[in-house]
Amino acid sequence: MKIIKAWSIKVKHYQRRMCETVCPECGATVVRQYSNAKKQKHCGCKRKELRGESHHLYKHGKTPPVLYRKWQSINERCNNVNEKHYHRYGGRGISVCSLWGEYVPFREWAIENEWKPGQEIDRKDNDGNYSPDNCRFVTRTQNCQNKSNNKLTQENVTDIRRHLSLGHKGTEISRLFGVSPTMIYKIRDRIT
Repeated sequence: MKIIKAWSIKVKHYQRRMCETVCPECGATVVRQYSNAKKQKHCGCKRKELRGESHHLYKHGKTPPVLYRKWQSINERCNNVNEKHYHRYGGRGISVCSLWGEYVPFREWAIENEWKPGQEIDRKDNDGNYSPDNCRFVTRTQNCQNKSNNKLTQENVTDIRRHLSLGHKGTEISRLFGVSPTMIYKIRDRIT
């Protein structure tokens, strides 16, 4: 790439050399680190050519990579027999609705439903499919409460805390609710 001008900026405790360059392929003006600009042969326009217009970053514009990975992940779990959790999703007959076969409708639905980074996609009916009417975004804690192997509901946890406050032993409570004594002590100490 042809360097037009160079300058230095201070980043934390060291100087970083920057430069303005012109791409020989498309003529775009790009700001890069000086050391990188000397190595690079183009601005990235060739990458678009190599991957094709169908690559998700070009097809959908700038998109939150975390949200794209969530969409990719639900499709993998339901459609790829080689995915390690396929037996819990696609193997159980859970599928992704045809509308979400493409990323853009999923992204639009997520934005309309106020998706925020850090949230997970959750199916309201654990045996239902991934579709707009059965999915929502929740915190990790809420998502863990909706797992098919979860033995305790929020009401159970409240009851366990009541038993603990009455002085009942953890081992007795664990037998009553069918969980380990360790789980009872985690609830007592508010770890879960």
